[in-house]
Amino acid sequence: METEEPLLNVSDVRAILEARGLSVAEGSWKKLENWVEILEVLNRRVNLVSRQEIPRIWSRHLLPCLSLLKLRDIPNGIEFCDFGSGGGFPGIPLAICRPDLRMVLLDARRRKCDALEEMTEALGLENVEVVW
Repeated sequence: METEEPLLNVSDVRAILEARGLSVAEGSWKKLENWVEILEVLNRRVNLVSRQEIPRIWSRHLLPCLSLLKLRDIPNGIEFCDFGSGGGFPGIPLAICRPDLRMVLLDARRRKCDALEEMTEALGLENVEVVW
């Protein structure tokens, strides 16, 4: 029998990360919440993530993305390329939490790139470039 996966929210993810010694700036949490809202809206127009995944965004997508900040010692100012960025995972969460990083989001689908541009502009992420 398969067990039901718990649905996590921003508070749950924050508690998990803080318990593991990762602190994220307060302003970054607000931006992450805004980004999830934007992603949900844009996902109705462009298939960025499976519709069944929307309730699990925090547990299946954001928690693993943010865990990268703890698992790897990422030097300041480094440039990343997120190949096949799709809905912006892990590039946008990393760019939000580490504004010193330069993030290039690359996707082969124009509509996804347009959605990524819309997200980064709405969030004011100046450290992100979208490439089609």
